[in-house]
This record gives sequence, C-alpha cells and structure tokens, in this order.
Amino acid sequence: MKLFYIKFCTGDWLKDPSLSICSPSTRGIWMDIVCRLHEMQSGGKLTANLQQISRLCRCSEPEARAALAELATSDTADVYEDNELWTITCRRMRKIAEISEKRQQAGSKGAATRTANREANPHQNCNYNSNCNCLERVREFARGEGIQETDAEWFYFKGEGNGWTNGGEPIRDWKATLTSWKRAGYLPSQKNNGQKVLSFTKQKERAPIYDKLPPSREPSEDELSNARRIAAEEKEKLRTQLNP
Repeated sequence: MKLFYIKFCTGDWLKDPSLSICSPSTRGIWMDIVCRLHEMQSGGKLTANLQQISRLCRCSEPEARAALAELATSDTADVYEDNELWTITCRRMRKIAEISEKRQQAGSKGAATRTANREANPHQNCNYNSNCNCLERVREFARGEGIQETDAEWFYFKGEGNGWTNGGEPIRDWKATLTSWKRAGYLPSQKNNGQKVLSFTKQKERAPIYDKLPPSREPSEDELSNARRIAAEEKEKLRTQLNP
C-alpha cells in the first residue's frame, strides 16, 4: 500500500553528522532522492545512469555527480557506480522495507496456520467414515466451552440436516460457530430457560404512565358558600391574633 506521506524525522535530519558536513546543494539533492525512493517504493534503492538521476533530482549532471560523490565520501548513503550505472541506497528506508517484509511474511504464515486449523464440519478429517466419532467430538468441545450436551447434539444434527451451513452460507469453522451461538443466546437451552442475552444496543426507556385527571366541573352553590364561610372564619381569627 502506497502512503501519500513520508515519515520524516527532523531531529535525525538536523543531527546527522554525516549529512551535516555535506554542502547545501548536496543536502537538497539528497532530499529529492529520498522523496523519489518513497514514490518508487523500491525498498530504499535506486539504480539509474547520471542523466536519469539528474532529471529525477532536477539538477544538472555535474551537480548530480558532485552530490553523489559527496554522499559517498561522507557516508550519508551507500553509493556505487558500475558501467555508468549508479546505485544509491538509503539505509534507513532499506531497513524499514526489510522489517515490513518480515512482518508481512509472519502475518501470512499466521493466517495460513489459522486457516489450516479451521474445520468446516466435524467430518473434515474423517471424510464421513461410518465409524467416526464426530458427535462425541462435538460433545467434548461443548463441555470445554460450558455448553450443555443437549445443545451440542442439537448443533450436530442441525449441521447434518442443513449441510453445515449458516444462513445459507457454508460454515468455515464449526467450533467458532458453536461458540458464537452460545454467546448470542441461540442455543435451545438458553431460549427455553429464558436466559438473558447481553445486548450492545441501548434499550429505550418507557415513558411513565400517570393516572388520568378527573374531568373538570363547576363548584356547586353549597360548596362556594362553605368555602366563603371558612375563609371568613380564618380571616377573623387572623385579625384577632394581630389585634388582641
């Protein structure tokens, strides 16, 4: 994958003693070479004649020759000439490319190992031999995962019935499928026992239910007169307390 940027360490560029003794024009040409190496994705190595190098670095041939000689003398880069072909190597970019290649190979080996260990169904190693103990293999794996034996048998005969498919697609790893069904709560014992299944979606809160208010009505004459009487009595008591 090509990166649209380059990892540039300003501290290393300024503190590199080999690069510091080079002339400003050589440092500028070296920067162009580094950018070209990144664009070409050649693992930090460039091989071309002097005319091509001068075009890539946007300078004249004498300037390119002087810069290459100075880069080689200062040990800033690995520079070699053979039959008018110059080979320029940036040691840091070469090291990064080698590490990336090793990691890519290690990842490919790991993925190949995981793929080789997958079993689409319990019969993959026995080729549906009549004397195979594939059902017992499923039971044994289920016991290790804390799955009930009845659920293991249900999973086995369900796979036998639908040709070891899930949602119409062939199962790639029956062990991973059984484990994921357990975590999702798809097994019969989990459904029958009403076992709660973890959900990663936030449940909506139900709105509270309030009692209905009684319908509004006009107070009767008796209620009004009784309220006026109580108000007058309270008013008289308050006046007596304020003016003893």
